[in-house]
Amino acid sequence: MKTKDLIHTLTAGLVAALLCLPLTTACTDDDPTGDGTENTDPSNPGGNEDGNKGEHDNGNGITYNDEDLTFDETANLYTIHTARGLWAWGLMNYGQPDASAVLAADITLGEYLPEGYTEDNNWYAQTVLTGDITFDGAGHTISGMRVEQNDNLGFFRCITEESQVINLTVEGNIRYPNTVLDMSRLYMGGIAAEVDGGSIRNCAFQGSIDASDIEENNSSYSIGISIGGIAGYASNNSAITGCTATGSFTACFSPEGNIMPDYNAVGGIVGYAPDLYSDEEISDCHTPVDCHVTGYFAGGIAGFADGTNINNCSSDAEVIGQSYAGGIVGSHANCYGCYTTDECRVSGKIAGGIAGEGEIMYGCYSYAHVTGVPDEEGRYSYAGGLAGYAHSDDMAGCYFGGTVLAPQIADHAVAYISTADGSTYIYGIYSTGQATKEEDGTQVPTNIYYNGIDGQKEDLPRTTDGQIDWETGTALLNASINEFNNDPYGGSVLKCEYHFVQTDGTSNPPTLAEGAPGAE
Repeated sequence: MKTKDLIHTLTAGLVAALLCLPLTTACTDDDPTGDGTENTDPSNPGGNEDGNKGEHDNGNGITYNDEDLTFDETANLYTIHTARGLWAWGLMNYGQPDASAVLAADITLGEYLPEGYTEDNNWYAQTVLTGDITFDGAGHTISGMRVEQNDNLGFFRCITEESQVINLTVEGNIRYPNTVLDMSRLYMGGIAAEVDGGSIRNCAFQGSIDASDIEENNSSYSIGISIGGIAGYASNNSAITGCTATGSFTACFSPEGNIMPDYNAVGGIVGYAPDLYSDEEISDCHTPVDCHVTGYFAGGIAGFADGTNINNCSSDAEVIGQSYAGGIVGSHANCYGCYTTDECRVSGKIAGGIAGEGEIMYGCYSYAHVTGVPDEEGRYSYAGGLAGYAHSDDMAGCYFGGTVLAPQIADHAVAYISTADGSTYIYGIYSTGQATKEEDGTQVPTNIYYNGIDGQKEDLPRTTDGQIDWETGTALLNASINEFNNDPYGGSVLKCEYHFVQTDGTSNPPTLAEGAPGAE
């Protein structure tokens, strides 16, 4: 071969090798086209001819592009931009996504509908968060949700195993569409139907949740309906904190003459919350005046909360209980540092400004308007400014300044606690509110201080001009909290970590602050 032909052949081979080098070394799952564009969809590692700007498949029948949903593999985080992207993420792995997500914009459901969904049922309400997954609303709102399905219903079906939903607002309507409940339990919540070991933080729901049309039960179990503006049912070290709910939350009443099934509970925040046993439980939540709660156990914050702590929560809600109704809880909860305002309206057979049936109540106050309603046979009604019925536990450092109106039945209209069993300890209860018997206008004695351990009722201290001396009263309330905290019986297990502060003149009542009071 001539020298010039050899040089030509070698040069051509080198050029070809250089041209082929990127094609043979850069083709990977992360860059299937070899053009330097990263594939952002781990469920579709082969990508397609358009790189990551083309369509992807979520593995469950929904296609999307990067204008809908993007993925950061390093952070294991999806960013959701559109309703289609929300559906694609929510249905991954058959409704159990294995990566966290954050909203990048407000989203309106109904703008995209997969096959089989309609305007009246426009969201897959069965998405489950499991493992260590976070859904971050980033302050955005998901609006227009319409859910009508025969199952446990919420924006999420369940939040479990340390997963969490944070910084999210959901607006919409959830409805159980049938008159027959053919399952043993029905959970419905604006953010989640059920929270089982997970948490919901700094979230809000606006809308309605309705199970009022149920008339009969085809199952062999008692009907259990749990409805909450945020969560229907919460258990197993779950936490609900910093949340609000606005709208109407309604369960069916028991058919007349039937024994009410267990746990038909409706709450502005949580329907039924048994023994959460977490550090936070239900805390720093609020329901405003346009929150309306109706159920057998009904509460502005929780319907039924046996053994659960409710901390630093407040309510302006309207609460209607077929039996138990409370401005904070319908029945059974430990309330710490909670209060209701004069916007709050409570009515029920066993009704209280804080609790219908109360257990522990420390450092709470109420300005609610409480109405007692007689049972179907007109036999009884318990209406109290703080609690309708105090059950086997303790109350310390609380006051009431609202109104109580009860039917003319026995002596069950009281401006603090309507009735208490013999094992209830009361340490320092103020009452400046007014209790009235409905039929003849009888005024029940008020403006008293119930000093607790020795069971004596005293007149409230007054200033020289006859006004209630709240400066002295505040000190007495804090002293009673301290007395309870230091008592070997009551304070050895649970303590009140709230105290009262009085900052606006001696004639104005105090408000709450965190931290146990100092020694008085």
